[in-house]
Amino acid sequence: MNDGFSISEALKYGWTNTKANFGLLIGVLLFNGIVGIIASVPSNLVGPESLLSIPFGIAAALVNYGLMMCLISLCLKITDEGSARFGDLFEPLPLFFNFAGAMILTGIATVIGFVFLIIPGIFIFTILFFVPYVVVDEKRGILQSLTRSAELSKGIRLQLFLFFLVLMAVNVLGVMAFVVGLLVTFPVTYLASAYVYRTVNSRQELGQSVQEP
Repeated sequence: MNDGFSISEALKYGWTNTKANFGLLIGVLLFNGIVGIIASVPSNLVGPESLLSIPFGIAAALVNYGLMMCLISLCLKITDEGSARFGDLFEPLPLFFNFAGAMILTGIATVIGFVFLIIPGIFIFTILFFVPYVVVDEKRGILQSLTRSAELSKGIRLQLFLFFLVLMAVNVLGVMAFVVGLLVTFPVTYLASAYVYRTVNSRQELGQSVQEP
């Protein structure tokens, strides 16, 4: 079982390292935003009534998965080494299909959980909270990433849900700050999440090594 983590320490970590890597993170967010907008253009042009909007929409969603994967990888690198370069953003691209598949299954499972009432949905969401980080960091397959996330989240699922609510509140504040505030709150929340993943993962590995004869 995990010992948990400190939500306040995670946010403090996210804020400190956002300031330390502010130029890089702003550049990455602007790059991701431009690419995301370009990817959404075809589906917007044909309109929702067109059958072409379906494949174009799927393509845009896949691009956004790729952008999320790259940002997570960059935040993990900052968490491990204190800094990163823009070129590091593209290191996890070979993992794209694993990442997209794992995220699609995570989304489907979470939606099904919410269909069967809110509590099952929240439970499934917290079980699969670490899926994107496991794919990028441990380079696991789709199903392996889901089971590994379930293992990491044991004993801290309520805390993970509270952490998610705090992250949502932080980004709401970013929206209220004329949306521009998201350029600060978004990297803070991503880095805070990377910190939580690394903390939980490291503690579990340490616990396993202590238990070994």
